Amino acid sequence: MRLSVPGAAESADMRPTGTGTTDPESTAKHGLSCARRRDRKRDAGHAVRDKLKHLRATDSLRTVLAGLDLTDHFARQYLAGLGQYATEVGGWAILVHPALGWNGLPKSSEQTWRPDGVVMLSRSTAARAACARSDVPVVDFHGDGAPAWLQIDEDAVGRLAVAHLRERGYRRLALAIPPEADAHPRALSFLAAARAAGIEPAVQHVPWLLPAHAPLIQVAELAAWLRTAEKPLGVFCYNDLLAVGVAAACHRIGAAVPADIGILGVDDDPLATHLAPVALSSVVMPHAAMGWRAGAILAGLMAGGPPPTQPFVFGPHDIAARASTDLRRHADALVLAAVAWIEAHLHEPLRIDHLSTALGCSRRMLERRCRTDLGRSLLSEIRRARVARARDLLRDHHSVASVAAKVGLSVSAFSALFADLTGLTPSDFRARVRVRP
Repeated sequence: MRLSVPGAAESADMRPTGTGTTDPESTAKHGLSCARRRDRKRDAGHAVRDKLKHLRATDSLRTVLAGLDLTDHFARQYLAGLGQYATEVGGWAILVHPALGWNGLPKSSEQTWRPDGVVMLSRSTAARAACARSDVPVVDFHGDGAPAWLQIDEDAVGRLAVAHLRERGYRRLALAIPPEADAHPRALSFLAAARAAGIEPAVQHVPWLLPAHAPLIQVAELAAWLRTAEKPLGVFCYNDLLAVGVAAACHRIGAAVPADIGILGVDDDPLATHLAPVALSSVVMPHAAMGWRAGAILAGLMAGGPPPTQPFVFGPHDIAARASTDLRRHADALVLAAVAWIEAHLHEPLRIDHLSTALGCSRRMLERRCRTDLGRSLLSEIRRARVARARDLLRDHHSVASVAAKVGLSVSAFSALFADLTGLTPSDFRARVRVRP
């Protein structure tokens, strides 16, 4: 809002003109003129401050700075969740300020304008220190050196990745990760879950922070590794950008995805699917829900309330399964037909006898070929397919009863099956994948 203050528009460059004489009368007049200008400037400043105080007293609008770099997919998801919270409560204006994550807020004496609150992903210790010195309420997604109010269950990410790749039929697993992330919980949990399943995963360190030509070096090193790796191999990548590099390396050496190499990323960045030569499967992370919760925490701080006493922990939502891990596309033709028939009849009470009759083969032969190709029984495949369909429906906010009917089960049988395969009740799963808690 532009403020109009009488007298404030007069130019400070206006000075009395003369012939250059320095007689006492001229000096006195000049001194009086300067004093008057100082008085007018002071009065104008007071008027502006008074008007700003009046606006703050009568205007309920909250202005929030978002220190987020929108070139990152997860930062855009944080902002989407924050924006949803702001829409629900009303009266917020969110201004995006990417440099805030690197520099933090300026000192109070240097501020020409003070926000009501800040939500940021700090990128430096200097930014965290600067915000800690400020009297402006701050919610930081980083947590390192800042209050860790928002946390991701990274252990669950690694476990989910192993479960997905094994379910898709991969018996050899590998981890593609930057060297500096070796001790990250996401990596450690993947390695632990693979070893618990009797698989010793390979670990490939991928160059990450490099000078010019970094992507070309990255792809060349990945190609050299994948060329000699035993196949089929399921590769879990630290994030979607590394998954794009793995897909490019596979294309370079002529390795088929997913028949030779299965690729699973993290973040479910839509842009990555367009960049890669194959649609990438990815772990769907809870960044939007974290953004919503950050807004709720900030609202309490701005109202003068206490900070949270316990962290909010968010688990991964699910796997967005796409072509890069769809090993079934290259399965035994009979097994592929069986899987397609199961998925087309999930809403019915399925019987294996009906399935073998529809395919014109014996149940025994169908069972044997299913175990050989998928590594599980037909009954296990039916259970897996029902839960996979249910996950999709629950993400679209269908009721538990309607989902149970669409997968051919009673509510009690469906709830027991879902909990057995996922460790969550259907209601808990649906609550987890919602943006708003």
